[in-house]
Amino acid sequence: MSAAAVEPIRAVRRLRRRDLPELLQQIHDPPRSLFLRGGPDPEILARPAVAIVGARACSPYGAQVARMLGRELAAAGLVPAGSRSNLEFVAPRTRFPEGYSEVDRIILADAQTNGGLLAAVAPKQAAKLLRALEDSGIAAARIGEVREGDPGVDVAA
Repeated sequence: MSAAAVEPIRAVRRLRRRDLPELLQQIHDPPRSLFLRGGPDPEILARPAVAIVGARACSPYGAQVARMLGRELAAAGLVPAGSRSNLEFVAPRTRFPEGYSEVDRIILADAQTNGGLLAAVAPKQAAKLLRALEDSGIAAARIGEVREGDPGVDVAA
């Protein structure tokens, strides 16, 4: 392998709590430290920002608020750049129902989930899986099915 093919190692910088930007120090339970990878100046953290942090055991209210904020942010165009790239990639192979909103399309292509929003399950197991997810407090819905025919994804409304 040539030296040109090897990606250079990027520096990782650690900011201790006392070095965090003022706005980050003001949040409830600020982190003890924050690690920055790459070249950005820590001052970038002083700019206005939005973060929705997931929780493994989220309350129903927390899930409702996260969904509401996520939809509002997507509607305002505040989505990871990778989400738009994902949507551009899958769009030629995906058939959305008439009237399916751009916000819903972007949410399905969310780069942060790494595809975790969609799962392929055998038809006989779908109802059982949906019940199990709902019983665990996880919102889930059947949005499509795998069929013979032209390759692609048909998203059901």
